[in-house]
Amino acid sequence: MSDNNLSKDTIQRLAFIKYLLNVAVGQSRQPEPLAAAAILTFHDSIEFFLQLACEHLNAPTKTNTSFMEYWEILKPKISGDGPTQKEAMKRLNKSRVSLKHHGILPTKLDVEAYRASVRNFFEDNTSLVFGVELENISMVNLVRYEAVKTRLEQAKVFKEDSELEKAMVEIAIAFKQLVDCYETPKQHKYGSSPFSFKGESVFIDTDYMGSHFEEVVCYVDDSLACMQDAIKILSFGLDYRKYARFQLLIPEVFQRRGNEGYGHRITREGGASIEDYKFCHNFVIESALHLQGFDFDTKS
Repeated sequence: MSDNNLSKDTIQRLAFIKYLLNVAVGQSRQPEPLAAAAILTFHDSIEFFLQLACEHLNAPTKTNTSFMEYWEILKPKISGDGPTQKEAMKRLNKSRVSLKHHGILPTKLDVEAYRASVRNFFEDNTSLVFGVELENISMVNLVRYEAVKTRLEQAKVFKEDSELEKAMVEIAIAFKQLVDCYETPKQHKYGSSPFSFKGESVFIDTDYMGSHFEEVVCYVDDSLACMQDAIKILSFGLDYRKYARFQLLIPEVFQRRGNEGYGHRITREGGASIEDYKFCHNFVIESALHLQGFDFDTKS
């Protein structure tokens, strides 16, 4: 079975489950005691998966189905002994109950062990139930901005063809388009945006001020442009530390004159790795989901 055999709703829900998993993995890498929050999110991602599996396989459930009952419910619908990792998920469930209902924090080692177990659960059971690999479930399906979505899908095609540099260019353009898609509808009738922090241009007679003054002005202008970009990212509510890493990994992209497509410059040393691709691809998706959470149009 391929994802072509799955309904659009199922694909979107699988994408959301994968998003929850990624959130939990990020939480699990936090220092103690913050990492404990991953237990709750890991548990939610597994439970959502099991609920969707029952719907997909038409396995009957009751109104108050408990977490561990899903294994017996799904067993007749899946070859072998049903979903895997039952004992590991039983331990996760106990840890979740201890944390949520008794305030008992898991250790960092416990969280790391659960992270590995949950990853194994999804890698085993996603293909077992839905006929697709976890790696092939794309969170792009959750992105509503069509231009951004198209670029991210093209990046995936390049990645699968082992053309990572081309994939990174598409990701860089996707982020630029994401910012434009979000900001442009919020401009008022005079063209300025509430996310623009650049003042009015001022004419300076550089001949009068001295031969080196033009260089100083250019330097200050460039510095202010960088500050404006940084403030814009922060005003969007995006994680600036992730953005900083993203900027170091992607090529610099710019729109050609007359809106005739995009050009790019490679600014880092060495080629992109598959881990670089995954981080940057996921960062654009996470940014899109964050901006979708509160979007508005001044014309509405």
